[in-house]
Amino acid sequence: MKPAATIGIIIGIIIAIVIGLIAYSYTQIQVSLDNVSFGGFDWAPASLTTLAKLVFNALTGNLVGIVLSLITGVKLNLIFALSNHGIFPVYIPDLSYNLSVNGVSVGQGQSTVDMTISPGETKTLPILQDFMISSLEPAAASVLDADGIMDIQVSGIAYFKFLGLTIPVPFQSTKQVNVIQEAKNHFLGSGSQNSGYQSNTYQPPLTATNINLQASAYTVSQGQSVTFSGKLTDSNGNGIPNQLVYVKRDITFAPDSFLGSSYTDSNGDYTATWAATKPLTSNTANVYATFEGSSQYASSRSSDISVQVMNYQPPATQPQTASPQTSQPYSTQAARFAIANSRYQVGPSTYTYIPFNMQCSGTATGSFSASAALGDNIIVYIMDSSEFSQFQAGKSSTVYYNSGKVPSASFNIGLPSGQYYLVLSNTYSTFSTKNVSITASYTCS
Repeated sequence: MKPAATIGIIIGIIIAIVIGLIAYSYTQIQVSLDNVSFGGFDWAPASLTTLAKLVFNALTGNLVGIVLSLITGVKLNLIFALSNHGIFPVYIPDLSYNLSVNGVSVGQGQSTVDMTISPGETKTLPILQDFMISSLEPAAASVLDADGIMDIQVSGIAYFKFLGLTIPVPFQSTKQVNVIQEAKNHFLGSGSQNSGYQSNTYQPPLTATNINLQASAYTVSQGQSVTFSGKLTDSNGNGIPNQLVYVKRDITFAPDSFLGSSYTDSNGDYTATWAATKPLTSNTANVYATFEGSSQYASSRSSDISVQVMNYQPPATQPQTASPQTSQPYSTQAARFAIANSRYQVGPSTYTYIPFNMQCSGTATGSFSASAALGDNIIVYIMDSSEFSQFQAGKSSTVYYNSGKVPSASFNIGLPSGQYYLVLSNTYSTFSTKNVSITASYTCS
């Protein structure tokens, strides 16, 4: 046999072996729903309709109905496990999935993964999924019949990249959670928030935890950004990574309101940003951080801190006085006044607004960008106080600026003096919470 032919055969065998090893590696990639933990409720606002539903369900003894009449959404932490049992490292850019509850489809999700998994390694990917009750209506009957048990099935496709090729790998996984048990834990302050259906099997003792909280400012104006930060530690003072922490406002005789959330980093540290809103009955917002526990760690709550929220004060401008040394009047053209420079979390079917007062005719400029697990987009409006009242009432309103549903944009709008509102609207979204970074200011003309 000629040497060239022999070399060709050897090269062909090597290529075949490499292709075979790559193909084998991708058959050894596994994506599963490793855990489902309760992330909290979106509570229904106090109203006559809510009260009527509550009374009716109480009179009929419908415990599940009582729970469902009090909440508008259910937050669940979906913890995906991504395992590589092959012999080559793989890069995972993203994954998409379909969600069903008790066999009924309730929506879709997509998340950017952007991680590389080495051979023999398993990594976790936490995703906070917010189920609106309206989206769960098709599955409500089965949840009622099952006494609050939700069989959550996730099926979809993870996309892997190797040598420039995008390779889809389908997956399917199921977990079970009992919303009634979770509601009891929420109201009664159970020391353990077990993510699945509660059984009578032995559970090992949970590791005690501690969480603290501080604020970037303790006296702020309405609409001003406040950054909360803290650390989650175990009983030995070691930071606990990759755990979901909530920041809430303590409200007497009503469900506590959600201000923000964050996963702890590798050192157990977390941060969450809040656009300050004034409480209805006072200027003081009593705020705390809470870790609602896991299968390994016990829940904990920080001490309350008090943040004073004052009515929004417009930036002061210098009076226009003439200098005796010059015939030119004082000008405020060079002055730039801040409207917003922060990151806001806007829940599904809701909006956030930032009030600002222009003491002069001028120009409002800014830029923003949105990110989310389900659709990176937001709608931004600028409107005056009368049109904002129309907007709040759900009526048609005229706006100075309407971005449309976009992932990012910038604006440069001329405005007369007066009171205005910068609105971040996510009212069109059923599932997705949007994280919006925005910077805005105005100058006098």
